[in-house]
Amino acid sequence: MVSLPRGESQLKRAISRKMLLLLVVGDILGAGIYALVGEVGGRVGGGIWAAFLLALTLALFTAFGYAELVTKYPRAAGAALYVNKEWRNPSSRSWLRSRSWHRGSRRPPPWPAPSEATICRRSSTHPPVLVAVGFLAVVAVVNFIGISESVKLNVVLTAIELTGLLLVVGAGLAAIIDGASGVDPGRVLEFKEGESTALAVIAGAGLAFYALIGFEDSMNMAEEVRDPQRAYPRALFGGLAIAGGVYMVVTLVTSAVVPTERLAASDGPLLEVVSVGPWQMSPKLFSAIALFALANGALITMIMTSRGVVTACGLAQGIDLPASVLPFILRNVTLAGIDSVNAPQPVRIEAWTRLATDLDLNKLALATHVVGLADVPDVVARMTDGGVRGRTVVDLNA
Repeated sequence: MVSLPRGESQLKRAISRKMLLLLVVGDILGAGIYALVGEVGGRVGGGIWAAFLLALTLALFTAFGYAELVTKYPRAAGAALYVNKEWRNPSSRSWLRSRSWHRGSRRPPPWPAPSEATICRRSSTHPPVLVAVGFLAVVAVVNFIGISESVKLNVVLTAIELTGLLLVVGAGLAAIIDGASGVDPGRVLEFKEGESTALAVIAGAGLAFYALIGFEDSMNMAEEVRDPQRAYPRALFGGLAIAGGVYMVVTLVTSAVVPTERLAASDGPLLEVVSVGPWQMSPKLFSAIALFALANGALITMIMTSRGVVTACGLAQGIDLPASVLPFILRNVTLAGIDSVNAPQPVRIEAWTRLATDLDLNKLALATHVVGLADVPDVVARMTDGGVRGRTVVDLNA
């Protein structure tokens, strides 16, 4: 680790503006829409679009906040950094830590949920769990190779996601023009009977909002984005506009083509749309497209949370480690302790050999930064802000 000027990053800035935009779009779209249309329809009735419109409005308010903060603090720590910088209050950080754990505990399980299981089952003759594990293994390997390869794969998978949803729109419009059985464009203005329209829309928006979140996780990649102060606002609002626009068209067409009761009862509501009218699609083909959406969600989650391992070795002065665990938790970083005292001789020899052959000696000198006694206050201030890395030596004679 080297001493860096404030705000500078050693991470490779491999993500361009267009890549970031597609990353945000892919993170928002995901596979949730394939099931949430039916769930929201059961709450609000035929006016599914109204619930998604309200959810989109709420998501925009969230995006304004994140756009402001990531522009002000373009560092790879996300919410943890923002709370620490703005509040500087231990109780606020403790609250965020508990909320982060709660959110992590509510993440989807590694096996498919009912609607995802339906997608896996209809796209392959193999067991859903086996199909899901296979896709996860592939995206994990790509993620391990590097951030550049992962983002490029995300571009491909996001394009497939958008294609799948546009196919839904195309099949639905064809059914409307053809006047297929069950088609009723006026259904989009119908709301659930026996309930207040406003309350029904709010209840539906509470579910629809989950189809619009995810963009905030991209803040964890701020140090890998080129020109983040300019790129993030455009990517956040552009991504929400694209995903929100697609959602609005999909919900309008879906509600017009398939009766609400049928949508609410189906474990694959969008599959119902492509099964109506003259442009019917093979369930296996459409489910395969939806499966790519699942894989893209897993890939983006890995991209935005994987940050490697930090080792603690040689605490000769004492056993205390004066640091906060919050950055490790939010960045999914493993803090590994190394027992260098009791390491056997063969392990020591191997470690010394690796140091002699693998370590770039030209960069080793950069790990130590020498300052004079008069520079100490400024260095301490930079340390507090996280702008100093490596060893700082104070030369009393300078």
